[in-house]
Amino acid sequence: MLLLMFFVLTVRGQSADTLQPSLDNALEELARSSDAVADYSDLLEQYRYFLEHPVPVNGPELKKLLEIRVINEAQLFSIETYIRQNGPILSANELNYVQGLSNEAIARLKRFVTYSANLQKSRPLSFKNLVRYSRSQVLFRYEQVPEKSAGYLIPPDSAYLKPGSVYLGTPQKLYLRYAFQSENHMRAGVTMEKDAGEVFVGSNLGDSVPQLLNKAPGFPDFFSVYASVTDIGLLKKAVVGDYHLEFGQGLTLWSGLAFGKSSQACQVKYYGRGIRPNTSVNENLFFRGVATEFGYKSLSLTAFYSRKNYDANLEQENSTELELATSLQETGYHRTINEVNDKNALSISVYGAHLNFDYKRIRLGGTYYESRLDIPIQKNDQPYAVYYFHGNRLQNAGMDLNAGFNKFTFFSEFSYSSNGGLAGIAGVNTFFSDRFTLTLLYRNYAKNYQTLFANPFRDSGHVGNENGFYLGLEALLTKNLTLSAYADLVAFPWMRYQVSGPSTGKSFLVQLNYEGKKDLKMYVQIRFTQKQKDNTPDDVYLSQLHNERRLEFRYQLSYNLFRYFILKNRLEYVHYDFVEDRQRGFLFYQDIFYRPEQTPLSAGIRFAVFNTEGWNSRIYTYENDVLYAFSIPALYDHGYRTYLLVSWEPVTNLKFWFRAATTLFNGKTELGSGASALPGNHRSTIKAEVQWKF
Repeated sequence: MLLLMFFVLTVRGQSADTLQPSLDNALEELARSSDAVADYSDLLEQYRYFLEHPVPVNGPELKKLLEIRVINEAQLFSIETYIRQNGPILSANELNYVQGLSNEAIARLKRFVTYSANLQKSRPLSFKNLVRYSRSQVLFRYEQVPEKSAGYLIPPDSAYLKPGSVYLGTPQKLYLRYAFQSENHMRAGVTMEKDAGEVFVGSNLGDSVPQLLNKAPGFPDFFSVYASVTDIGLLKKAVVGDYHLEFGQGLTLWSGLAFGKSSQACQVKYYGRGIRPNTSVNENLFFRGVATEFGYKSLSLTAFYSRKNYDANLEQENSTELELATSLQETGYHRTINEVNDKNALSISVYGAHLNFDYKRIRLGGTYYESRLDIPIQKNDQPYAVYYFHGNRLQNAGMDLNAGFNKFTFFSEFSYSSNGGLAGIAGVNTFFSDRFTLTLLYRNYAKNYQTLFANPFRDSGHVGNENGFYLGLEALLTKNLTLSAYADLVAFPWMRYQVSGPSTGKSFLVQLNYEGKKDLKMYVQIRFTQKQKDNTPDDVYLSQLHNERRLEFRYQLSYNLFRYFILKNRLEYVHYDFVEDRQRGFLFYQDIFYRPEQTPLSAGIRFAVFNTEGWNSRIYTYENDVLYAFSIPALYDHGYRTYLLVSWEPVTNLKFWFRAATTLFNGKTELGSGASALPGNHRSTIKAEVQWKF
């Protein structure tokens, strides 16, 4: 560690931070709410796009910063009010006179805006301009766990002996991406990926294994392509290939990433971007086909069609011998015989439209679409899943509204599924003063509401069987001090997984942020959650509901010790309580960044110590990573974690990244289980990435 710290002190470069702290917290909340591995590259790409293409602070495009949580509606309202009363903002220093902006908000906003009073007009659309003002980039990433897990110990040509536990491919994870963009008029891209354990070119599967496969695995395992155009007369947007759809509050149709509860307590409202190209490597949660948006004055119409294959488990029904899908898969892994046979097992066709009316501060939209599966999903026999979707056809329709009146913004969406299920969400953001923002939100999703492509604000993973009331507030106490807090009370009228009856839950968060004028930042956060779940003692036949509680305390400090030398510390404590299972855990880490300006090399390092009493007291923490990659590990048991991240730009438009991370567990001789089991007490990861822009 001392040698690594010495290395950090001798290099020079740009900031290793890729996201603002508030987004770090939001991503940690997403990881905490779902243990599934998520891909946030779409979010980061949009974030980096606005860093490279700042929006005019005096123009309507400033609203786009709401989508990436750079500002909230109260801050946007304060800026618009200042401009209306005093004229255009002409410099960064003038932001200090806008009421309602904290030092933290001003520092964040400066990175994303320009101050020109005369807005630059788009260049005329022509083939010459498309070529002349275009940019391209190629990105290649290599990643590997040096330790060999159990899935690689048996040769691939003997995988028929254990079809679910032997990896057919190589341990390298490879990622290749090409992106083309010409101003705001045209974009195109290709993404390819091979996960660790998936088949690479030249893999020897022997003679017996191919006979057990429904399809021959090949390279790349994942291939995605898109081309999009914008603002060509009446054609506002069009995408051919892979894309996302985001409308309203995510209750009827939303395939992209969406945030929920976080320390940004008043940012629970969704800002749908309509059609958006897919640039992530999530292999299932997107559409494949064509989508177009036409607009004239206040009206716009989006029409879309998609036909895409999805991973699924298939079984034959005993009575009819018909093939049925038992569940849809979202991992995207195709490493073993069983996983390869689940790949692209069923096809879903989706077609529909969204009509939108936008006039001043009122926006009204309507969405309708139908999903058709070529293989039906069979009904789950478990009582908690009696209202889940089954069959091969589902229709969804919804209406969404967004209306602003002075210091109030109302937002809502109401949806219907063809089985008769209803769902609704409604909320209001209020700006009583330039220093105080309040958010109220109510949602009610019927237990029989069904949807395949929705991602609304919710407490559980399943969309349906939930109603709740959310209250969030943010207060600017002084220019340096802000307070954010939320309370969420939720009820589940029907059974859920591991919950054998109607249940309730609640969660609370309070966070106090301080940002000084000399690059000193700190915050204190307290978070409490409580839910009910089953407990079945050995001497009791029926399950009993008991409260599962989790209390968390966090303190984080970031400061510039010297010029270009930044330190960041975090201390976190967790207390978990469920019947007789009581666990405690703590985490401490030290980040070191050295980032002088106008030099080609930069680096960052972290050393973390964690000590928890089990998985239930695990702690999630965001880590800086190579471009378009994310790491939010769950740390549990006893051990240490460290990583080193280095970037080097030897010439303009050519950049390299290298990252090495390892986790060491005390007192363990094996990590994980099944095919992913590793011998020893440590797990490491190595990543190398190169980006070429031209």
